[in-house]
Amino acid sequence: MHLRVRALSVRVATLMLLMLSPDLLSVQAQGASCGGGAGGYLRAGRTDVVYSVSDTDVGRQLDAVVLIRGPAEWRRLLPPDSSPMRWRPDGTPRPVSGATAGPLWVGYERGAGTLWLGADSVALGAANVAMVEVDSAGQAHVVGTTHVEPRLQSIRPPCRALASEKDVLEFRATLLKVVRSDASVRAFLDR
Repeated sequence: MHLRVRALSVRVATLMLLMLSPDLLSVQAQGASCGGGAGGYLRAGRTDVVYSVSDTDVGRQLDAVVLIRGPAEWRRLLPPDSSPMRWRPDGTPRPVSGATAGPLWVGYERGAGTLWLGADSVALGAANVAMVEVDSAGQAHVVGTTHVEPRLQSIRPPCRALASEKDVLEFRATLLKVVRSDASVRAFLDR
């Protein structure tokens, strides 16, 4: 069996969390220091959720969430070996946080307010949620954006990595509650 190194490293964290709880898919390990950013992935039903969060002195804040609906066969594809070259102009990495969903790198560049879907950039403006459909050819299309309250209030104490299954479950529940507070997001998730 041939495993690509990048696919293995992304999936190792997922497998470690699956050993804790088989119904939970989440990768969120960075950003333990105040002011740091972290990105990750979780599943909510048939929707892939890629997020970017920041830790501040008052708590964890939502930078951006990307909700992705795609064909089942697309979701099973391995992620690419590395992030797109456009994320590293002149060899310097951009400050992008996120994760992969299927074969797609998804990231949020906080300083620029830019969502990255592979090598394609999308300016989010005031929005912090993007709803994305992947077509049968594997192309990602933003079908809607919205803004939700960015404060993830129940995550305490601030500036601490998610270290236990309880932390991960609390983070997941809080993130989905905040995102589902918007009617357009609920409609996208519930169809």
